[in-house]
Amino acid sequence: MKTIYMWDILKDLWKRKVFVVVCLLICTGLGTITGYKKSNFYDRISAKEKVKVEDYFEKTGKYEQNIKDTEEGIRLFDDKIKELQEYIDNSIFMHLNPDKIYVADIKYSSESLINEADFLKDKYWSEVLDISKKDSYYNISMMHSSEEQLLESVNKIAEIIKNNYKISKPIINCYIKADINIANKQKEVLNGLSEYIKKRAELENSLKEQKTFLAKFKLEEKPQVLFTKELRPISIIFRYALFGFVASAIVLISIFTIRRIL
Repeated sequence: MKTIYMWDILKDLWKRKVFVVVCLLICTGLGTITGYKKSNFYDRISAKEKVKVEDYFEKTGKYEQNIKDTEEGIRLFDDKIKELQEYIDNSIFMHLNPDKIYVADIKYSSESLINEADFLKDKYWSEVLDISKKDSYYNISMMHSSEEQLLESVNKIAEIIKNNYKISKPIINCYIKADINIANKQKEVLNGLSEYIKKRAELENSLKEQKTFLAKFKLEEKPQVLFTKELRPISIIFRYALFGFVASAIVLISIFTIRRIL
């Protein structure tokens, strides 16, 4: 009878180490995949428990989506509030005193057409600058919140005209007026900002309530089976992976042992 020593088998395995490692990896991988499939949570609970769990996750998903939508709504209102506040802070129009508006009318004659874009490079001028034409005569009307700022703007307009158009000497007329329509428009803007702030506050309160409700729902309505069983327990996956490794090792040792005997 032929004597077989374990040491001799191990030496044979070492000589074919690449083959052995590949076999071990393949079998361990197959075991891991099998364990992953076997660890499926829904395969380990009853049909009644499955209905409860699916209903719980469906409701939880809806509540979480509502929270995300509310947070997105808050972000949108933040953007609108920031944009409108920047306009209010920097707009010439919003700083006009409706009871005391400084106005300058610049009248001149020109045969060439006026390009309004030359006068509207400052984005806040469009609301306080008006350009009209009758026959060959142009009138540029400019409003401002103070006499000093008005004269500064008039000088800018004169510079634009001088650099771009051949005209007769302009006639400049400055005066002060009141305009209730400007007050109404300013009020609309400020009311709009107040409305944005109000709606944002409502969403903020709603968000707090939604988060509180979701936390309470998860605590009180979570199915008991979710407390006792993991959704994808690592222990099951590891057990099958280990089984694949051990089974592969036993088969390899058996094969090399039989070769020795034969």
